[in-house]
Amino acid sequence: MKPLALAVTVVLLLVAAAACGGSDGAKSAGPAPSVPVEAEAPAAPAATPAAVAGVPEVDYVLDLDTGVTTALPEAIVRSRGPLSGPSQYAVSSDGSRLAYAGRDDRGVLQIFVASIDGTDVRQVTHDPRPGAWSPAWSPDGTKIAYRSGSPRELAVLDVASGDSAQISNVVFTPYDRDKNFNGPQFTPDGSSLLYAGTDGLRTVPVTGGKSTLLIGPDGGLDDAGSGSLSPDGSLVTYMASGEPLSPEGSRLTYQGEPVGHCGACRFVANADNTDKRVLRWCLSSPAGTWSPDSSRIVCTDWEEGFVYVIDIATGTAKPVAVGSVGSQAIWLDNHTLLVDVLEVGSTPSSASSEPPEAELPAESAGDGSAEAAPDYSEDDAWICRPGRDDVCAGSLDITMVSADGSTEVVEVPHAADAPVDCLYVYPTVSQDKMANSDLVPGEDEELAATLIQAARFGSVCDVYVPVYRQITLAALFGEVSAEPDFEIPYGDVLAAFRHYLANDGAGRGFVLIGHSQGADLVSRLIREDIAGVPALRERLVSAMILGPPSADVLPDIPPCIAQGQVGCLVSYATYDAASPPPGIFGAGPALCTNPAALGGGSAPLHPAFVLGPQAIVGGAGGIPFADATGAPEITTAWVGYPDFVTGECVDDGSFGYLSVTIHTDPADARTDDLAGDALPDIGLHHLDSNIAVDDLVAVVAAQAQTFAG
Repeated sequence: MKPLALAVTVVLLLVAAAACGGSDGAKSAGPAPSVPVEAEAPAAPAATPAAVAGVPEVDYVLDLDTGVTTALPEAIVRSRGPLSGPSQYAVSSDGSRLAYAGRDDRGVLQIFVASIDGTDVRQVTHDPRPGAWSPAWSPDGTKIAYRSGSPRELAVLDVASGDSAQISNVVFTPYDRDKNFNGPQFTPDGSSLLYAGTDGLRTVPVTGGKSTLLIGPDGGLDDAGSGSLSPDGSLVTYMASGEPLSPEGSRLTYQGEPVGHCGACRFVANADNTDKRVLRWCLSSPAGTWSPDSSRIVCTDWEEGFVYVIDIATGTAKPVAVGSVGSQAIWLDNHTLLVDVLEVGSTPSSASSEPPEAELPAESAGDGSAEAAPDYSEDDAWICRPGRDDVCAGSLDITMVSADGSTEVVEVPHAADAPVDCLYVYPTVSQDKMANSDLVPGEDEELAATLIQAARFGSVCDVYVPVYRQITLAALFGEVSAEPDFEIPYGDVLAAFRHYLANDGAGRGFVLIGHSQGADLVSRLIREDIAGVPALRERLVSAMILGPPSADVLPDIPPCIAQGQVGCLVSYATYDAASPPPGIFGAGPALCTNPAALGGGSAPLHPAFVLGPQAIVGGAGGIPFADATGAPEITTAWVGYPDFVTGECVDDGSFGYLSVTIHTDPADARTDDLAGDALPDIGLHHLDSNIAVDDLVAVVAAQAQTFAG
């Protein structure tokens, strides 16, 4: 019989050792959300934050006058539980009590309150999953507003009675890391809540009712979010994107230079949005942004972890402390900050006591250097995007080849008005002779992998595939002298994801798909930038981690066990039942989810293979028959083999993998010998996706229907 050859073996040869190398490293900063300026802004003198020398490894209080830091009481830190996101602290107006997000005994986010000295710690919400987060105190200290996960609205808690009430007619803008968590804030008189709606900053009465637009897209801006009113009610600061213009139509300036397009700018303005000014880019917690005297704001550079205090009168941004990558800070009083250390024991990614210059970060240079991530606003930074004529836009019609050699063409249309998006990260395919690949996708490399593994998802979702600077095959096999930078691929993928959220996501659900090196990057994205953010966690329809190079358990992401289940994980590494592990993939307590039988057991798989130059079956050209003599012509780009293979998850305690049985039969007209293992011990790694791709597509179809409601 003619074996299933692998015409593009190197395309799907994904080596775990390299992909694993970046899994446990420091969190990549990625490209900073930026506000490009037309000329280089004048550099502010570098200054060492007063608290750098003795920063506690847990959340701490900083006295701005003396520089003395004091660790937050252990009882408060302990009650937070294991968080991969900020606790979003809020302090009562008298400075005596904290409200914050922590995990209950079920692992669900809830609101806790405690006295500032660590006494009287108690859980005050008991909301169903995904729980409650982003608390804000009322001015009189009797109520706490917070984000509620079920439904996704605002709620107000009466602290004394423990009763919560949902506020109707409130729809939050989608989470955008560049603009922070979009939590609520009480207006200074306590009568209303300020929040980020889908069209800008809105206020809604605490008692419920119709909301009012406070600041919408205007003056060259496309949006407005993460707003916070000063305690005296005279000023507002917020994040927005676009090209900020003065009322006269001229560009606003920062440090004397005109500001170009804002990826995400921080502004301060009068409460009616007049006299708008650009401040240093940094993120803040809406409930704790302003000093009690309304003269300063505190915010954090998420990429470096430095905490800045910005004087509103002068616009001067002074670095005062070190938090960690992703941390936040709030005011306790006019002289004291509470700094949230996101990851216990972590330090800023720069590992430096010197903060960056107090200027707006420039846009990525786009020159392919390690310092410059791709500009994902550019069309050529994407292999696939909706609405383009690219490798994901071709026909999905498939010819089903039966055992008797008969064929049937099945029409598979692209999804119209797909309810969810699919973001795919391709495996190790680059043959560039450098450690990290360039940003030019090769026809038999990145483009082929995307066609083979991702294109068929276009029948159920809109497909996005970013180009990224992956670890190359040459680096894996020691063919280049330079050492690969494992942080570059993650920085690129993170930047692409953030661009998607800010410009394409529009609150839509998303499926994350990755194979091998791509699987490792998707896993890290979920662990570090999604799992701890409830608003994003809600939008994660599913994750498909195929041929994973590591067995890391993703936090709070359960395996998919039923069709239509959302917020879950499909993951497996494939081995021929006749040649089981040991091998590189599947070692250890790795999760195995059979996409054809989510509930477990053996089931027929539904493979689909592309024909033509990128064929991975049937030799050159992809002939799917054992004997092509007299065989019917295949006119579609895809071929399927019904009742050809079955799959079942196997875990013997040492290995977890998807065991594939090839149903060989001398009378079967089809090629039935799965050969072409590219390297020893990788099993059927090159077929992880295609061996069950139409099962994976069916899983997403059911999930999309559930998510759309």
